[in-house]
Amino acid sequence: MDDKRIKIGIVGTGLIGYGWHLKACKKLSNLFEISAVCDINKQWGNKVAREYNTRYYDNVESLLRNDSIELIVVAVPGVFHKNISIKAMESGKHVIVEKPMALNDQEAEKMIAVAKKTKKKLFVHHNRRWDRDFVTLQNIFNKKILGRVYVIESKVSKYSLVRGLTTGKNIDWRLTKKFGGGRLNEWGSHLIDQMLLLVKSEPLWVSSDLQNRCFKKDAEDHVNIWIKFENGILGKIEISQSSRINLFPRWFVLGTNATLCGNFGNAEPGSSISNKTSSSSFEIKTGKVNELKTKFVPLVSTDMYGFYKNIYQCIIKNKEPIVKLEEVRKVIKVMDAIRKSNIKGQAVYL
Repeated sequence: MDDKRIKIGIVGTGLIGYGWHLKACKKLSNLFEISAVCDINKQWGNKVAREYNTRYYDNVESLLRNDSIELIVVAVPGVFHKNISIKAMESGKHVIVEKPMALNDQEAEKMIAVAKKTKKKLFVHHNRRWDRDFVTLQNIFNKKILGRVYVIESKVSKYSLVRGLTTGKNIDWRLTKKFGGGRLNEWGSHLIDQMLLLVKSEPLWVSSDLQNRCFKKDAEDHVNIWIKFENGILGKIEISQSSRINLFPRWFVLGTNATLCGNFGNAEPGSSISNKTSSSSFEIKTGKVNELKTKFVPLVSTDMYGFYKNIYQCIIKNKEPIVKLEEVRKVIKVMDAIRKSNIKGQAVYL
């Protein structure tokens, strides 16, 4: 690595900004220097600044006037992603924006256009591409161990209010539509991204059911999604914040040669879902009726800081980003279709 450290500013020091981004940058202090934090909660923001021995700003505009900062992390509710990202790029900063990149494809298109116009790099934090279970499953798919795959099920659940560190009871933004809350934005963006990477085929249509049942807010707390792909694979995604029993299993895959199952617990904020696992391997069953054989494929080791290390290489050495904007935009388009399907009560073709 080069000796140069990238000066970084973190906008939003809540569950993800404080719980993940700041800790990741501190861990990679040979690559990044935490130059400033920004949060509307002055008491909390000052506390975080003291903890990390850095400067505190109570508004984005003041932070962006700091010419020494090269890279901005946008770790605030989704409704603010577009505007803050655009302001940061127009002020000469590179940007890491939390997922979902934007609330719809029109916003995503505008953000990408500004990145091209300003010649600033725009990255989207799809860090779960580095989860051990997902990378292991990619390896299994690449080796064609399962034969021709035709169904992939992906499930995540956590019964919790998931309140932010800085908003607390004042604003349950993760369950409020106007702030970009809901399980589709929060976890759906990750699971759809993983599904698209596994299938490697264009989605034909989506069907969905988004329900709001348990927390008396207006964003969905239980999500069911079906995605049919051009190569015939059916992807099924289920996400719940309202199930009091964890959904099982994390992964279930049907192939012509084998069936795969893997349960890897549920994610804590700011952690890799597979760093705290209830199992350390996938179970794969092969063979004919009455002759079934079971084998276990252990999870591979991954670098949970791989996203940030790639960002450093992109900025310092102009390397290609692993999380490409065209891939992220496809996720946003699928999410737009999912919302439309839920409203119409029928499948929507892409």
